[in-house]
Amino acid sequence: MYPRYALRPLSMSLPLILTHLRGLVVERGPQVGAPDLRQSTFRELSGEGETPHSERPGRKSVRGCYQVCYTKGVTISGESKSGDSCTEFRYVRMDTKSKPTVLDLFCGAGGFSCGFEQAGFEILAGLDKNEAALETYSQNHDAEGYKINLRELTPEEVFDELGLRPRDVDVVIGGPPCQGHSPQGKQNPDDERNELMGDYLSIIDYASPRAFVMENVSEIQDTWDGEFIQQVIDRVEEMGYNLTSGVLHGGDYHVPQTRDRFILVGLRDGVPTIPEPVGGDPIPVWAALSGLPLMDHLPNNDWEKQLEAHRDGFREKYDAADVGADPYANSDQQVRLAPMRPARTVVADNSHCHPTQPRYLTVREAACLQTFPLEYRFYGGVVKQREQVGNAVPPKMAKYIAEEVRESLTNVTGQTTLTDHGFALSD
Repeated sequence: MYPRYALRPLSMSLPLILTHLRGLVVERGPQVGAPDLRQSTFRELSGEGETPHSERPGRKSVRGCYQVCYTKGVTISGESKSGDSCTEFRYVRMDTKSKPTVLDLFCGAGGFSCGFEQAGFEILAGLDKNEAALETYSQNHDAEGYKINLRELTPEEVFDELGLRPRDVDVVIGGPPCQGHSPQGKQNPDDERNELMGDYLSIIDYASPRAFVMENVSEIQDTWDGEFIQQVIDRVEEMGYNLTSGVLHGGDYHVPQTRDRFILVGLRDGVPTIPEPVGGDPIPVWAALSGLPLMDHLPNNDWEKQLEAHRDGFREKYDAADVGADPYANSDQQVRLAPMRPARTVVADNSHCHPTQPRYLTVREAACLQTFPLEYRFYGGVVKQREQVGNAVPPKMAKYIAEEVRESLTNVTGQTTLTDHGFALSD
């Protein structure tokens, strides 16, 4: 039996009723002496009629919409209804692919969106300033990547630019730039990039989504001796969100890295949760990389070019370095990876070395350690590609987070197709 939406009795003299419930048909309520016939009155707005979302040349449609029209004289079940009142209409969800929607802020190459898509969410749009990352995002997702500087626009202007309304968004996700908190940076509490957190929260305040997920480096908990993250928590609690947070270890979620990330989850109704470790042995580097040299067709996998590019001096340093050590002996952030252990954290500003070959990892190999799909293509120069991979949320970790969010939404609503059009769910 399909889930049903009960609609208050309506007068048929209303000239037009619009909904944006996707994939529905309208079913007339049972009447004495009349069959219970299903009459579809939907048409997809794909090139004809007026679309409620602005579509700008050269951009993908942010979200497909459907329209239901009832007018005087419309025939339903073979009867002409001219001004009469109907007693009941039931909206029946026919499209089982209806999905809760996501807006991705600071989307980068799209790792966060990738995981949420895998968990069954619909991505509306991704926002970032980095043009190369946005090209990667747009080429790998149905949703468009938009170059938008949140520092320069109000939330209202951002939504206008996207052609979205606040009620279109069920979940906001994003990882505000972390360089002001990360040990890879200077951990400067006055770093102007820290102010982007305020812009992220302003979007949440304006859109009032059902849920949000914020991801960052674990060290964000220590900024200003913990005062920074406490201010974030205080602000979203004032918005009415129930919160949970924690540090997730990549190896606990089938990510072959020792990557720790802080996660803050907010739920407007109900109790939010973060995923429990999925169990199993940690995935070693070799399990993630061993087959890649045989896959020359994969994008960003120029391992032979990488091997030829290194000079004899590097090869000597590489051969002398133990696994887990930096061939240049000046850091522990660029190491010769141990094949039978998870990798060190993949970061944006350098590249680890292959376990058995005297070269840096290819972009594809680094992306595999980040759990991106094999066919996920990165754009821009090699340096830009490495930055995109290192800055990304591992899609597999994001998928486990997304599944937990979806379960939380389901526990609150009884279903995951969310709407803000005043229809009451009936059993």
